[in-house]
Amino acid sequence: MTQAANDIDGTAHDREEADEPKDIAVIREQTFESLQILRNLLSLLMPKEDHDGPKLVDLIAALVAQQRDILVGIKRLQSDNDAFFKWLDGKNGGNHQSGLPGSP
Repeated sequence: MTQAANDIDGTAHDREEADEPKDIAVIREQTFESLQILRNLLSLLMPKEDHDGPKLVDLIAALVAQQRDILVGIKRLQSDNDAFFKWLDGKNGGNHQSGLPGSP
């Protein structure tokens, strides 16, 4: 890759890293809004009686929160993998040695 292409890729990668907290904030905001809508809907549908077990709203809220955490974790894992593969590509590309024991 040429130096100009490396600069473009580096700038794009920096922009992606800068956008990651914004993406996570958007995911959290949308999850919160979805959860509020779901709670309102369930409050209209559910009878007002008290039960000993956990409320359906709380169970669904826990599932939604768990799914959000999984999505955030997957996004972080994907960005870590991208960074690792870029690092490997730079280390193994061109005339660079791989740095692995026993490699030429």
